[in-house]
Amino acid sequence: MAAKQTGGIQTTQLVEINPNAQRVLKYHFPDIPIHSDIRDYYPQPGEFELITLGFPFFFTTPTHISRLV
Repeated sequence: MAAKQTGGIQTTQLVEINPNAQRVLKYHFPDIPIHSDIRDYYPQPGEFELITLGFPFFFTTPTHISRLV
């Protein structure tokens, strides 16, 4: 969302596997396509000028939660 707020970066594609996170992204980026799995997403060479990524927030991932129970 910071990229959207700066106005200097145009978001053209999102990749998110979590359906709940996809809903949040669709709310904030209603016209941007969301691919559901990075493992089978293959952008074309030169399709994007900048690719950014983030890691899951550790304390909310199902894997971590199951370890706490």
